[in-house]
Amino acid sequence: MVKVRVDTSVADSGDGQFKEWVPGTYTCVIDKIEEKEGPKAPFLAVDMRVIEGEYEDYHIFDNVTLSENAAWRAATFFKNLGVVTDGEEEIDTDELVSRPVKVRCDVEEYERTVRPKVKRYIMHEDVRAFMESESAPVEKKETSSTGGKKSFKLS
Repeated sequence: MVKVRVDTSVADSGDGQFKEWVPGTYTCVIDKIEEKEGPKAPFLAVDMRVIEGEYEDYHIFDNVTLSENAAWRAATFFKNLGVVTDGEEEIDTDELVSRPVKVRCDVEEYERTVRPKVKRYIMHEDVRAFMESESAPVEKKETSSTGGKKSFKLS
Protein backbone atom coordinates (compact mmCIF):
# COMPACT_ATOMS: atom_id res chain seq x y z
CA MET A 1 0.00 0.00 0.00
CA VAL A 2 1.20 3.50 -0.84
CA LYS A 3 0.74 6.29 1.71
CA VAL A 4 0.52 9.89 0.50
CA ARG A 5 0.10 13.24 2.24
CA VAL A 6 -2.98 15.18 1.09
CA ASP A 7 -4.32 18.63 1.97
CA THR A 8 -7.92 18.83 0.72
CA SER A 9 -8.31 22.40 1.95
CA VAL A 10 -6.81 23.62 -1.34
CA ALA A 11 -9.27 21.71 -3.56
CA ASP A 12 -11.79 23.51 -5.77
CA SER A 13 -15.07 23.47 -3.86
CA GLY A 14 -17.15 24.20 -6.95
CA ASP A 15 -17.95 27.67 -5.64
CA GLY A 16 -17.10 29.43 -8.91
CA GLN A 17 -13.41 29.83 -8.15
CA PHE A 18 -12.66 28.71 -11.73
CA LYS A 19 -14.38 30.37 -14.69
CA GLU A 20 -16.28 28.20 -17.10
CA TRP A 21 -15.19 28.72 -20.69
CA VAL A 22 -17.53 30.41 -23.14
CA PRO A 23 -17.31 30.42 -26.95
CA GLY A 24 -15.30 33.37 -28.24
CA THR A 25 -12.04 34.65 -29.68
CA TYR A 26 -9.03 34.62 -27.36
CA THR A 27 -5.65 36.34 -27.77
CA CYS A 28 -2.88 33.94 -26.81
CA VAL A 29 0.83 33.27 -27.03
CA ILE A 30 2.32 29.89 -27.80
CA ASP A 31 3.79 28.55 -24.55
CA LYS A 32 4.86 25.12 -25.76
CA ILE A 33 4.79 22.91 -28.85
CA GLU A 34 5.66 19.22 -28.68
CA GLU A 35 5.66 16.67 -31.46
CA LYS A 36 3.86 13.47 -30.44
CA GLU A 37 2.94 10.23 -32.13
CA GLY A 38 -0.79 9.61 -32.55
CA PRO A 39 -2.54 6.35 -33.44
CA LYS A 40 -2.76 7.30 -37.14
CA ALA A 41 -0.30 10.18 -37.60
CA PRO A 42 2.10 12.40 -35.68
CA PHE A 43 0.72 15.64 -34.29
CA LEU A 44 1.81 18.83 -32.58
CA ALA A 45 0.51 19.26 -29.03
CA VAL A 46 0.11 23.04 -28.75
CA ASP A 47 -0.21 24.81 -25.38
CA MET A 48 -1.39 28.43 -25.69
CA ARG A 49 -1.74 30.90 -22.82
CA VAL A 50 -4.45 33.58 -22.98
CA ILE A 51 -2.77 36.99 -22.56
CA GLU A 52 -5.70 39.38 -22.16
CA GLY A 53 -9.28 39.57 -21.01
CA GLU A 54 -11.08 37.76 -18.24
CA TYR A 55 -9.38 34.44 -19.07
CA GLU A 56 -5.84 35.87 -18.86
CA ASP A 57 -3.28 33.19 -17.86
CA TYR A 58 -5.70 30.36 -18.64
CA HIS A 59 -4.44 27.78 -21.14
CA ILE A 60 -5.96 26.49 -24.36
CA PHE A 61 -4.67 23.21 -25.76
CA ASP A 62 -4.93 21.97 -29.32
CA ASN A 63 -3.56 19.10 -31.37
CA VAL A 64 -2.48 19.89 -34.93
CA THR A 65 -2.34 16.66 -36.90
CA LEU A 66 0.56 16.25 -39.32
CA SER A 67 -1.08 13.99 -41.87
CA GLU A 68 -1.81 14.49 -45.57
CA ASN A 69 -5.55 14.54 -44.89
CA ALA A 70 -5.16 17.35 -42.33
CA ALA A 71 -2.41 19.28 -44.14
CA TRP A 72 -4.81 22.19 -44.72
CA ARG A 73 -5.26 22.64 -40.94
CA ALA A 74 -1.52 22.46 -40.21
CA ALA A 75 -0.88 24.97 -43.02
CA THR A 76 -3.57 27.29 -41.58
CA PHE A 77 -1.99 27.02 -38.12
CA PHE A 78 1.49 27.91 -39.39
CA LYS A 79 0.31 30.66 -41.74
CA ASN A 80 -1.54 32.42 -38.92
CA LEU A 81 1.64 32.32 -36.85
CA GLY A 82 3.41 34.18 -39.66
CA VAL A 83 5.11 31.22 -41.32
CA VAL A 84 5.04 31.56 -45.10
CA THR A 85 6.64 28.95 -47.35
CA ASP A 86 7.16 28.44 -51.05
CA GLY A 87 6.38 24.75 -51.24
CA GLU A 88 7.57 22.18 -48.72
CA GLU A 89 10.03 23.46 -46.09
CA GLU A 90 11.17 22.49 -42.60
CA ILE A 91 10.01 24.73 -39.79
CA ASP A 92 11.70 24.86 -36.38
CA THR A 93 8.76 24.87 -33.96
CA ASP A 94 10.96 26.34 -31.20
CA GLU A 95 10.85 29.59 -33.22
CA LEU A 96 7.08 29.74 -32.64
CA VAL A 97 7.18 29.77 -28.83
CA SER A 98 6.05 33.17 -27.46
CA ARG A 99 4.50 34.10 -30.79
CA PRO A 100 1.02 35.68 -30.49
CA VAL A 101 -2.05 34.21 -32.19
CA LYS A 102 -5.80 34.58 -31.85
CA VAL A 103 -8.00 31.52 -31.61
CA ARG A 104 -11.73 31.26 -32.12
CA CYS A 105 -13.12 28.61 -29.82
CA ASP A 106 -16.32 26.75 -29.19
CA VAL A 107 -16.66 24.77 -25.98
CA GLU A 108 -16.92 21.04 -25.46
CA GLU A 109 -17.50 18.81 -22.48
CA TYR A 110 -14.60 16.52 -21.68
CA GLU A 111 -14.40 14.35 -18.57
CA ARG A 112 -17.24 16.33 -16.93
CA THR A 113 -15.59 19.72 -17.46
CA VAL A 114 -16.18 22.37 -20.10
CA ARG A 115 -13.09 23.30 -22.09
CA PRO A 116 -12.33 25.39 -25.17
CA LYS A 117 -12.18 23.66 -28.55
CA VAL A 118 -10.13 25.54 -31.16
CA LYS A 119 -12.15 26.04 -34.33
CA ARG A 120 -10.00 28.60 -36.11
CA TYR A 121 -6.61 30.29 -35.89
CA ILE A 122 -6.50 34.03 -36.68
CA MET A 123 -3.32 36.00 -37.36
CA HIS A 124 -2.48 38.44 -34.54
CA GLU A 125 -2.08 42.11 -35.53
CA ASP A 126 1.57 42.16 -34.37
CA VAL A 127 2.42 39.22 -36.63
CA ARG A 128 0.60 40.85 -39.56
CA ALA A 129 2.41 44.17 -39.00
CA PHE A 130 5.77 42.41 -38.80
CA MET A 131 5.12 40.50 -42.00
CA GLU A 132 4.13 43.69 -43.81
CA SER A 133 7.27 45.52 -42.65
CA GLU A 134 9.78 42.66 -42.94
CA SER A 135 10.13 39.28 -44.55
CA ALA A 136 8.53 36.16 -43.07
CA PRO A 137 9.56 35.84 -39.39
CA VAL A 138 10.68 32.19 -39.52
CA GLU A 139 13.93 31.51 -41.34
CA LYS A 140 13.95 28.82 -43.99
CA LYS A 141 15.85 25.72 -42.89
CA GLU A 142 17.68 23.20 -45.03
CA THR A 143 15.87 19.87 -44.94
CA SER A 144 19.09 17.91 -44.43
CA SER A 145 19.86 19.24 -40.95
CA THR A 146 17.84 20.67 -38.09
CA GLY A 147 20.67 21.27 -35.66
CA GLY A 148 19.10 18.92 -33.10
CA LYS A 149 15.89 20.98 -32.84
CA LYS A 150 12.39 19.68 -33.49
CA SER A 151 11.25 20.56 -36.96
CA PHE A 152 8.22 19.89 -39.11
CA LYS A 153 8.19 19.57 -42.86
CA LEU A 154 5.48 21.85 -44.22
CA SER A 155 3.68 20.81 -47.36
